[in-house]
Amino acid sequence: MKTVKKNILSISGVLVVLMLLLPAFSFADDNLEELDSLIKDVNKTQSAPEKLRVFEDKLADYFYEVDLTVIQGLLKEFTPGDTLALLAFVKISGKGIKDITSARKDGMNWDKMSEKFNAGLDKVVKRIKAIDPLEITDMY
Repeated sequence: MKTVKKNILSISGVLVVLMLLLPAFSFADDNLEELDSLIKDVNKTQSAPEKLRVFEDKLADYFYEVDLTVIQGLLKEFTPGDTLALLAFVKISGKGIKDITSARKDGMNWDKMSEKFNAGLDKVVKRIKAIDPLEITDMY
């Protein structure tokens, strides 16, 4: 009888832990989907040559610690949305632009980059949304 009670308590403990952890995984997926959506929207709205120059200036104003020539170089290698996300990763993680861009060039996805550079996707999404008053997306 004690063994049955012990097993029930153990199973109950595992279930409680799972119930607490599952929402965290769900939020991570939601943040990744939202980041992907923001990136696609930025790409859609900012890729035209006439908009790209204004977009460069807006990024340089918001990420004032990054030289405009660096931003221009990123836009030659990456889409506007990816460039924005990369700059957000740099700002949040405190890591160098070369570290962040190298990881992305090597094929690392946003989720893995979030883990590697200790930059939560929720923070990246918030950073990108904070720039939205600059009207770089059509989401709002």
